[in-house]
Amino acid sequence: MVRCGVLVLVLVLSLVACAGKLEPQERASRLSDRLGEFRALIRWGHFDVAAGFQLSQTAADPAVLADHAAVTTLPQGEDGSEVMDPATQEPIRIAFFNTVNQTLNENKDGAHVVSIIGYYRVDDPTVRQLRYRHSWWYHYELKKWFLDSALPEF
Repeated sequence: MVRCGVLVLVLVLSLVACAGKLEPQERASRLSDRLGEFRALIRWGHFDVAAGFQLSQTAADPAVLADHAAVTTLPQGEDGSEVMDPATQEPIRIAFFNTVNQTLNENKDGAHVVSIIGYYRVDDPTVRQLRYRHSWWYHYELKKWFLDSALPEF
């Protein structure tokens, strides 16, 4: 009978230990999902919606967090792939957005990401590349990743 009790105790402790290890993996998985949504928004020129992913970790107050608690959905239908280059006010199109490096911190609640974004001006078919370095942080209460960097500038 004592052996059975010890076995149950060992099983319970093992399950608790596994549950604790699952949380960081879940955060990492949520980051991958969030990065995929963000890439799609930038790729198709939906910078206005992508801006909703931005939230500075140092400036996050409860009122701002309440606005970000709503689920951001990807726009349907309209092709917004043509955007204006803020520097030249010329229309550009995004050709591709690839993540080349993604580094999570030890707690898996912060990440540094390096991406390459290919773009071209509508009147010039030369594809240019932009190296975009962006930082992300995880909000434990909202269970959501937020961009703590500026949107890419072309």
